[in-house]
Amino acid sequence: MKKFYFLIALAVAALSSQGAQFTQKDATHKVHSVSSPVKAAHSNAVKRNHVTNHSTTVFWSDDFSNPANWVTTAVLGTDNWVIGTAGPAGTYAISPIASSTAANGFALFDSDLLCSFNQTANLTMAGTADLSSATSARVVFSQYYRHFYDSTYMFVSNNGGATWTQFNVNPNTANNNFNSNNAAAGSETNPDIVSIDISSVAAGSANVKIRFQFYSPSTLGTAAGCGYSWMIDDVSIEDVPANDIGIAQVTEGEYSCTPLLQIQPVNISARVKNYGAQVANNVQVEFNIFDGTPALVYSSQSAALSTLNSGDTSAYQYPATSFTPNDTGVYYIQYICSMTAADGNTSNDTTYGLFYVDTATYARDYTYLNSSSYLGSFGFNGNTGYLGQSFQVLQSSQFTSAQMYLGNATFGDHIAVDVFDVVGGAPNAVVGTTGSYTIGATDTGGAFITLPFLSPINVTPGNYFVALNQIDTNNVSLGAASKNVTPGTGFYQVNGGSWTDVGTVAPLCFILRVNNPFSTATGISNVQDNSRISVYPNPSTGPVFVSGLSGKTTVTVTNINGQVVFSNTYTNSSNVKFDLSNQANGIYSVRIENAAGVITRSVLISNK
Repeated sequence: MKKFYFLIALAVAALSSQGAQFTQKDATHKVHSVSSPVKAAHSNAVKRNHVTNHSTTVFWSDDFSNPANWVTTAVLGTDNWVIGTAGPAGTYAISPIASSTAANGFALFDSDLLCSFNQTANLTMAGTADLSSATSARVVFSQYYRHFYDSTYMFVSNNGGATWTQFNVNPNTANNNFNSNNAAAGSETNPDIVSIDISSVAAGSANVKIRFQFYSPSTLGTAAGCGYSWMIDDVSIEDVPANDIGIAQVTEGEYSCTPLLQIQPVNISARVKNYGAQVANNVQVEFNIFDGTPALVYSSQSAALSTLNSGDTSAYQYPATSFTPNDTGVYYIQYICSMTAADGNTSNDTTYGLFYVDTATYARDYTYLNSSSYLGSFGFNGNTGYLGQSFQVLQSSQFTSAQMYLGNATFGDHIAVDVFDVVGGAPNAVVGTTGSYTIGATDTGGAFITLPFLSPINVTPGNYFVALNQIDTNNVSLGAASKNVTPGTGFYQVNGGSWTDVGTVAPLCFILRVNNPFSTATGISNVQDNSRISVYPNPSTGPVFVSGLSGKTTVTVTNINGQVVFSNTYTNSSNVKFDLSNQANGIYSVRIENAAGVITRSVLISNK
């Protein structure tokens, strides 16, 4: 049976002489995407250019508009390659490929729809390509793929199919992660542009064939042969350009969401890879940041790297100046690489990232903005303990509540969220708690839960550790993410033992957030100052709190189409609550009007 958290649920075993350490469960599960309305807004605001700009020689190409150009065969199980315009249709369907010619047709292996538990099938070029004049060659194609107990291969033959040479297409993609050839590891790019150098096999040959293989035999595990999908479009065989660099990896800062109260400069960077045949000179990265309008609010360049050899990846490159946001909202980061020579392929020169600033939420996990970094859920089998991570406080204020994602908790179990001060980089003593919470029926199948602290926790500048307390011995299944993990910020503790750095076991951060509203800043009056009003949690599954109100206040909520979905007037209430759980997932505008004026905040409704 498929479960929401079916990826890498980890149990913790207590060792008598060595303390506790993570161990991996046998059962792992596929997941539905943790929905992200911000991601949809991002894709509408600024888009990566997926159309390849070729200044190279193209020896052969196909856009799947004619299915007769390909032959499909089953190696194990049933052949499920289909050429057409319909996207995946299984229980865990991913979106159709967004390639430039998708309307003409694309190739799809829908492993999830077939779910035969023993799948290997080939998609083979029917004809051949003449590369007799080529001194170099590569295959370029668009793909959209999500990994789950399978492998994706491309094979090349230089003798019309008599013998084949294998190339691994997505070698480092973890279970439940999407393709990641040109962007940050684990990130979701649709489509992903893949370039594979086949010069050693095909250059100079007159009878070249290519084949794509979806490989998921039962030998890969009990869950093999029931993965997600692999889609391919716009395949070409071309020479390797002399000059071709591309963005290989990016970072988007330590936090995915920062409350305006604790805003700090955003640490962004990028790596560049040289895909061309020649040495690249004066390699630079331009960093542009847009607000949600989108309007350009920041631009800077890295220092120039004098040389980057063919096939090499540069060290991280940083902008020359820093950027500090000054308002709430979504910020989109554009990374553009350049070099002295004209780039023979511009499709991989630009990519995008994003981060969020709001009035209350502190989040490390990038599932806040992009579901593809979801790693599954973690906890302790047969033990009690803590899982958590630290957050930096820059301005004296209060923590009011915590939010977490539970992948598959046990009905009737008990949890709490405790906040610790930090001494020597590690958790020290509890300074506040939510108290015990009983897992309800709606909390067991994958849910975001927000728990208020018994009383607001006063915090001063420094680091604080926020931890989920697994009070009972069933695996609490706290969600985790893989992207932009900061070493030394996550810890776990089993049965009251010593604290262990999560980074010594796996590069992850927990989907565990703390709410630190602007209105709680020490010494700031909330009366007649609407800039201190906070709207939280963000995102929310429905319940929304507004704090910092005074006097008669009208709160009006509208959807992205401008329709009013909630409105009410409050008298002498400093904190109010309303419920948007009956509304569709998306971004909602919260308009707050009183005698001091009018302000607007945004809130995300998601994961319902």
